[in-house]
Amino acid sequence: MKKLLLIILLIVAGFELKANCATGFVADPVVDSITVDIAGNVTICWQAVVDPDISHYAIYMYNPITGANDSIDQVAAPGNCFTLPAALNNSDFETVELSVVALDNCPIPNSSTSGVNYHNTILLQNTVNICSASIDLSWSPYDDFNSGLNVLYKVFVSVNAGPYVFVGSTNNTNYTFSGIVQGATYDFYV
Repeated sequence: MKKLLLIILLIVAGFELKANCATGFVADPVVDSITVDIAGNVTICWQAVVDPDISHYAIYMYNPITGANDSIDQVAAPGNCFTLPAALNNSDFETVELSVVALDNCPIPNSSTSGVNYHNTILLQNTVNICSASIDLSWSPYDDFNSGLNVLYKVFVSVNAGPYVFVGSTNNTNYTFSGIVQGATYDFYV
């Protein structure tokens, strides 16, 4: 009878002993994408950790000045994307590195590894070459894949606010888009 009463009290108090609560292991979320939209907002998305104990995901931003992992927000499970507004990041001037950490709701909370799951945006810059009617694009490398710097970049363009169209790919961190027309507006996505 005492054992039954203890179990009931633990459940009523909001605690329930679950599998990973005993092991203390929480898997790292797998990041699917990190993007910067035209307004400068940075969005990171990940695959949800398959674990019924996950309560939320903590979002960290790497601070290049201090080297610290700055906690910036949380996303309740089962959410799997977070957007950092342009006003709170420097994506127009530097790469932004974000990390996602999964946390469970065990009586003694556990989390996946902090500081190892960082993914960076790429900083895209351009130079217009009027004489050759082209735009030279260059960007910082994306280095958070398992392959390191061996990355295939795909370049897309939107002309005059039209849909984005694939224009080419490269393993380098630069690309030349030719055939620009004076007066047209070009938006690129790499």
